[in-house]
Order: sequence, then structure tokens, then C-alpha cells
Amino acid sequence: MSFSPPPLRSSLWWGRRGVFFVPSLLHLHLHRSPAGRRFVLVLCSLLALGLAARGEESAPPPFQSEPVEVALGDNGGSVTLMITEAGGYTLDGEPFTGGPDNPVEGAGGRIYVLTLADGTWSAAFVPMTQTVSLGTSGDEVELLTTEAGTWTLAEIALAGDGSDTYTTAGRDYVLELGDDGMWTASFVPTTQSVTLGTSGDTITLTSTEAGGWALGSSSVADDYVATAENGSRYSLTLGDDGTWAAAFVPTAVPVSLGASGESVTLMTTEA
Repeated sequence: MSFSPPPLRSSLWWGRRGVFFVPSLLHLHLHRSPAGRRFVLVLCSLLALGLAARGEESAPPPFQSEPVEVALGDNGGSVTLMITEAGGYTLDGEPFTGGPDNPVEGAGGRIYVLTLADGTWSAAFVPMTQTVSLGTSGDEVELLTTEAGTWTLAEIALAGDGSDTYTTAGRDYVLELGDDGMWTASFVPTTQSVTLGTSGDTITLTSTEAGGWALGSSSVADDYVATAENGSRYSLTLGDDGTWAAAFVPTAVPVSLGASGESVTLMTTEA
């Protein structure tokens, strides 16, 4: 027996990949031949597969954010950034671009600046600073923290226990870290012993923060006269090497020569 397919009614269906020829399923269904029914089944299967494939293409899988862990130096631990669907980053759910205006805090309160270069994040430690007044001189120094948690002055490590000495303009200052985390710089006077000639006496001069010297409460400068216990007088002079010296100063003693009305002047000697 031969089979001649019946006339087909048709319609056009526009898909993403072109125009498809779709027979009228209703017309074929009314045709009761087995071959017609098989033709309908095959065509429906093909049409279902095409629609399923089209649905998969139009519904991509949802975006999955990926974490990026950034190490904060050697002592700051790390932070985790999340990549956004737009290609940016977030930190703790907030947009994050890094840079000096967006520092992050690591372990121990350490501060870091994150920078993105060639797709890779890096972290740079930002030292804390503290400005310390040098006594009453009006001068100041700036101390910096290290990533390890210590302090430095001019790249020199400080202990903070009172053993650190900073010298400027011939003045010495002791730096010490207090329990409140604040540094102080206290002036440390220097002393110099000066022997008063052959008198056997010695005096002690003390430097002042203003840059001078003092004997007790009296300021000492060149030609200052100090008196020994035996009454001898000595003039003090500061040498170019910073050392003080004492020179005996003779004392004039006028002596009247009886009733002659004349007088002579005697000069004391150091001996």
C-alpha cells in the first residue's frame, strides 16, 4: 500500500536562529492514518528539543562572586575582597577601590593601603607618627612606628625605657615611652669639672637647655670669676674644644708707707 501525505497547512515561526516551517498539527491529527500520526510525533519531538535548547540559551546560570584574599604585610593578617558581577570589588559588603583614601585596618590596629595593579592587589604598611617636643627648646622630632610595632627616630630603633638619647645643637635629650603610649623628651644637662689653679679647689659647671653654662644658680660665660676657699680668684674661659679653663687673677693690694704719704700696690700671687 502506498501513502500519499495529505495537503499540509503551514505557518511560519520566527526563532532566534531563523524561520521554521511548522505544519498544522491540528490538520494532521484529523488525518487518521498511522503514518500521519508517526509524522506528528516525530515533528513534535523535534520541536520540543528546539524549544528546550532555546530556553537554556536565554537563561544563563546566576553570577557567583569569588573571594580575593589580600595579605597585609608580615604582621597585619589579611582581608578578603569579593569580586562583583560588574568586575569591581567589595569589602564587608561595601564598594572598595583601595588607595590612600580607603585604608584598611589589620591586626593590632596596623593600617595598610591596598593597591590594584595588573589584576593583583598589594598592601603597603602605613606607619603611625608621633611628634615629640624636645624639652623647652621649641624644637620637635617625629617618631614613626614599624610594622613590627616598635618606634624609630631617623630610622634608628628606640627602646622607650629611658635609654635612648637624642642629641641636637649640642644638647642631649632622653626619650621615654609612657604607660599612656605618649613619648617625652627630657633635657639632660652635662657637667664639667674645673680645677681652680693650685688652690686645690674644683668647681662643677652645668650646661643649660638654652645652650649656656651655670655655676649653681649663676650663669657662667667667658671671664666669669670664681673664688676659691682661700680667697684666690680665677677667671673662667671656654676653649674652642668646649673645655673650660681657670686662670688665676692677681688681686691688687694698696699699702701706705707710714707718714710719708706715699703708697705702693702689691699684687697677690697664686702661691
